[in-house]
Amino acid sequence: MAHVHGCGFYSLHDGQEQPTGGGDLIGSLFPNFGLLGLDELVANHKYCRDPETLHDTEGLGDDRIQVARQQQAGEVAHMFLDTYLPFAENGSGDLLYVDIRGGQQQGFVREFGWEVADDCDPVSASLTDYVDSVRISIESGTEHSGLLPTFEEGALIWDVDYSDSPPPVPPPKPTVIRIPFALTTFLPSQIGPEDDLIDLDVVRQAIIDTA
Repeated sequence: MAHVHGCGFYSLHDGQEQPTGGGDLIGSLFPNFGLLGLDELVANHKYCRDPETLHDTEGLGDDRIQVARQQQAGEVAHMFLDTYLPFAENGSGDLLYVDIRGGQQQGFVREFGWEVADDCDPVSASLTDYVDSVRISIESGTEHSGLLPTFEEGALIWDVDYSDSPPPVPPPKPTVIRIPFALTTFLPSQIGPEDDLIDLDVVRQAIIDTA
């Protein structure tokens, strides 16, 4: 059962130290997500289930809550359910959670977005698989969730993976414009009839005539 795995997990790891704005650099255990402590898990679950916090389901029908309770794991409820077990958050309202509803996808790790609710693809088939995939990424230095594991001052930092990005296009070479006077000493009275100037109105009209 997924919730048994969660209990075993928290017997080993009760969250991680959170940044306070000063002191030593603090990294993140998961890519873009910090591991919640058990007290933080309970607080997040309670907050997300608060009636004032629940996503607006007015357009989904009056019986939406009853329908959601009958759904199987993996189905989109458009709200945070009491059968969602959050274990990580990214500081912007998004959570990683274990879906402990019944069904073939019971125990799957999914992402809950502050804007899209639970309308997200599965992240992993279990909490165990997710943690193991992060371990492999850290040990091998390979990408996970679009991020690369790096270490700064002993802290695990996840940086954006640009390996698949096309090489930057070099800027065009500057165009040299020759003018018959120094910019610092130009005065309109210094323009003579023999100076080679461009009449922009003539150029504009020539383009129009050509078109």
